[in-house]
Amino acid sequence: MIKLYKYMSEKAALSFIKQPLLRISPSHQLNDPFEFLPSASSQMSLKKRFKHNIKEFMDLHGVLCLSEIPDNLLMWSHYADNHKGAVVEFFVDENDPFNLFYINYVAKSSDAKFDKVSYKKDRAYLGCSLTDDLQKIREHYTFTKSEDWDYEKEHRFIFPFTSISHELNTGEEMARFDSGLVNDRLTRKWLNADRSFFVQIDPSKIGRIILGLNANMDKYLDEMKKRQPSDFHREFWNFDGNLMNVESAELHPDRFELIFNRLEKNLYGCTNIASFSKTLSSQLKP
Repeated sequence: MIKLYKYMSEKAALSFIKQPLLRISPSHQLNDPFEFLPSASSQMSLKKRFKHNIKEFMDLHGVLCLSEIPDNLLMWSHYADNHKGAVVEFFVDENDPFNLFYINYVAKSSDAKFDKVSYKKDRAYLGCSLTDDLQKIREHYTFTKSEDWDYEKEHRFIFPFTSISHELNTGEEMARFDSGLVNDRLTRKWLNADRSFFVQIDPSKIGRIILGLNANMDKYLDEMKKRQPSDFHREFWNFDGNLMNVESAELHPDRFELIFNRLEKNLYGCTNIASFSKTLSSQLKP
């Protein structure tokens, strides 16, 4: 079991607290123009020997990116809304990584893949002209990025688009799909650059939620108060009302670092078990 982390904006983090979904990004929505783009020499070899190249493969697949580290200052600034967002911790079983997700169907073929990203200076897959194993070539280009991205310490899931479970529709409402559904309408939506797609997370695989040092605590706590424990939501508080595995980021007093401390808040406004019991009793009275 390894711990991996997702940096989120304030909007994404609040939405995740409401419903634990993570975005799956189609290749055309990624911010690195080199993503899944074979080198010129590889492209020539692919066109000669295969009907489908890497781009065609990735057009029907998406990516979910997680990081090994929760405290990178650049990532807090770039991906967590200038520290107003949050970082969420996930427990990933390396022997069965796709059990992180709460969906009915994930392709068991080699199309679905989890691995650590390699960072290199050169894009080319050196064995491209010598192998007929298209899968090895795909994996090279789907899990290789420039050395400039090394600070992200990324692990990623490659999803066939048929494994998505939710779509954020034009009305900003989350619509659920039947996992494994394949039709022309879904394919057209997937290829639409303005659409957003998600996959549901097993809440038992969610660890700490770390709120940024510029986070609006009232917003986050208000959303946590609304969440009731269930099979589809993470629990945010213990029986005594104290927050469970919620931390806040603070500046290290001497170094250019962040430190994380348990957020000492009680969702019932209580300071001890006795006052909690008294408050709960008063709430239960008719």
